[in-house]
Amino acid sequence: MRLYAYGIIDSGRQIDESILGLEGARVYNVPYWDIGAIVSELATGSVQDITKQSVLAHEEVVEKLMERFTVLPVRFRTVHNSTEALLAMMQIHY
Repeated sequence: MRLYAYGIIDSGRQIDESILGLEGARVYNVPYWDIGAIVSELATGSVQDITKQSVLAHEEVVEKLMERFTVLPVRFRTVHNSTEALLAMMQIHY
């Protein structure tokens, strides 16, 4: 399962509202200590095409998160190969 990343938030709790990201996938929080990585699963495994729709979907998720959290946005098209790889990255940069 590949994870598409939108940003890092200042909360390790699950997000309450239903936010849809790229490919209409549900966005959720992968917690690490007191922060979390906001991700969605990619059905296709990668983001192949840079389209206006995909860029706007990424930005919309970040903007919705900014309404409730402090957000460190992640670069568009950032994909992690697994939850373990994502957590390893968070551990290194925490």
